[in-house]
Amino acid sequence: VGASWAGWREGRDWIMVRRRWRDLKASPKWEDA
Repeated sequence: VGASWAGWREGRDWIMVRRRWRDLKASPKWEDA
């Protein structure tokens, strides 16, 4: 998680983070978790 937060702070990987977050929410595992 530390690496992800580092990218989020830089802001350059903001788009990638949002994309990943969308995939996580769309993933069926999200409901199980």
